[in-house]
Amino acid sequence: MTKEPPQNIGSFDVIVSNPPYITDAEMLELDKSVREFEPYSALCGGEDGLDFYRAICENWLGVLKEGGVLAFECGINQSLSLEKLLSEFGLKSIQTTRDTTGANRVVSCIK
Repeated sequence: MTKEPPQNIGSFDVIVSNPPYITDAEMLELDKSVREFEPYSALCGGEDGLDFYRAICENWLGVLKEGGVLAFECGINQSLSLEKLLSEFGLKSIQTTRDTTGANRVVSCIK
């Protein structure tokens, strides 16, 4: 799980992450070629797939400058849940961007 930043790491204008976001239920249905190729910890984001997003917000927002941008890749059906989560952390200007297939894939916001 995402830990607190090292002491004296400084501050950032932008934090970008593609954390593990597959739900526990989806892990059971993953194709064998994916499930057996990638480490479990690189794929599974917990019951709702948002565990790492929560941990990043809880632990890393302190090093994101005011007005800084936080951007995440997310699962195809997770953008609305992620937008709500970011709002709960007080983040602003939350927007979702579609990928080249038209799927909601990147959620970004401003601190």
